[in-house]
Amino acid sequence: MNPAYDMATEIWDNCFRYCSAKEDLQHLRLTCCRFCSIASRLLFQSVSFSFSQPAVPKTRENLEEQLTLHKSVIVKHISERLWNLATNPDLADLVRKVNIIGIGDFSIHQGPLLPYFVAFQSDLQVLMNQLDLLLPRFQKMKSIRAARKAPLRNIPALSKVSMIVADRHRRLLKLDAPNQGLGVSSAHAIVTLNNFLRACTDLKELAVRGFVPSPGLRAPLPTLLATACPRLRAFSGSPELARVIAPGRPIERLDLIVLQELRLSENEITEMLSYMKQKSKSEIRELSLSRLMLSSTTFQGITDLFPGLHKLTARFSDRERYYGADHNSIDLKRIWEGLAIGKYLLPTNIREICFKNESYHSSRNAPEFTTRLHLLGTRYTSLQRVSMGSRGPQWDRVPGGQWVEVQRCV
Repeated sequence: MNPAYDMATEIWDNCFRYCSAKEDLQHLRLTCCRFCSIASRLLFQSVSFSFSQPAVPKTRENLEEQLTLHKSVIVKHISERLWNLATNPDLADLVRKVNIIGIGDFSIHQGPLLPYFVAFQSDLQVLMNQLDLLLPRFQKMKSIRAARKAPLRNIPALSKVSMIVADRHRRLLKLDAPNQGLGVSSAHAIVTLNNFLRACTDLKELAVRGFVPSPGLRAPLPTLLATACPRLRAFSGSPELARVIAPGRPIERLDLIVLQELRLSENEITEMLSYMKQKSKSEIRELSLSRLMLSSTTFQGITDLFPGLHKLTARFSDRERYYGADHNSIDLKRIWEGLAIGKYLLPTNIREICFKNESYHSSRNAPEFTTRLHLLGTRYTSLQRVSMGSRGPQWDRVPGGQWVEVQRCV
C-alpha cells in the first residue's frame, strides 16, 4: 500500500474500515508520513517501515545537506512510529513482525542525526520489551535481543538464524521473528558475529549475507572458539566467514558465496575447499558454489575433495568467465557435455545436481539434451534429480530408470 501523502483523513478511515472488515487481512505495509497520526486506531499483525532516497539534484552545494535533512526526517518519523507502537499495548498485542528499512548510512550516528538515532534506539528497545511481555510467540525475538545485549548467555531457543551485514546501501536493522533475522553493521560484523555465536549453543543453521572484509583484512580472521555453536550443521556465506565458523563444527551443508569485489583465484578456491574438508567434524553432504568460484579445475576437484557428496549446486553465468593464470573457461553447456561423456566426474553416490542458469534450460527439448540426461543417469545410478535454472523445470527419476520432467512451483 503506497498512497498519496495528501489524502484526506476520511479516505484513510474508509480504507482501514474496509481492511478491518476482511478477516484474512494479516499484513499491512504503509509508506506515509501520516502513519503516526492514524496508527493509534489500528491493530496490525505485520508492520513494515520503508523509505527511499529523495530525488535531489546532484550538485556539490546541496547534495549532502539535502540528504542529511532527509535522513533526519526518516529517523524522526520512525522514532515517532515506534514510540506509538511501544506505548500502546493494543497495537503491540497483535504485532508479529517488525521490519525497518532505509536508515543504513553510518552518518546517522553523528552530527545533527544523533538525537534522532538515540530516540530511535530507545523506542525500539521499549517496543521489544513490550512485545516480549505480551507475545508468547516472540520468545525467539527475545532470545535475539538477549544475545545482542548479553552475548555470553546461552540461547537454546535459536536453531536457525539469518544475519544481514549492512553497509550504507543495505539494511541497518532487520528484526523478523518468523525468520529469526538479525542485522548488524559491517563495521562491527566480526565482533557481533563472534559474540552472538558463542551464545547460541543449539544453533544448527546459519546464513550470513553481505559481509565484505575491510581493506587490508584479507589475512585469516580469528577462528571461532570450539565451544561456540557446537551443533552447527549448515552454513551459507562468504569463504572468509566459512574459515572462521566451520572448523570444529559438524558442517554437512555448505553454501559458499563470493562477491564480485572479492573474487578468488583458482588456487585460493582449491585451498579453501580443501581446508573446509579437513576442518569440518562431519563429512560435507551438500555443497553449493557461486559462479565466481567455478572453473574447470575446481569442478574437477570436487569429487576428490568431497567423495560422500549427495547434492551439488552450482550457479553459472550466461557468459564465460576466466579464473587464474591458466584462463580455464567454464560454462554450463561445457560442464553438461563433459559430465555426459565422463570428462568431468561427480562423486559416486551423488543424488541430486542443481545447475542454476537462466537461459540454458530453454533448450531442454533438444535431442542432445535428453541423450546426455540419460547418459548421466546410466553413469550415476544413485542420481535421482537434475534441475536447471532457479525457476526452470527439474527431472526426477522414477522406478524403472526413466526421467520425468516436473515443473517446479516457485
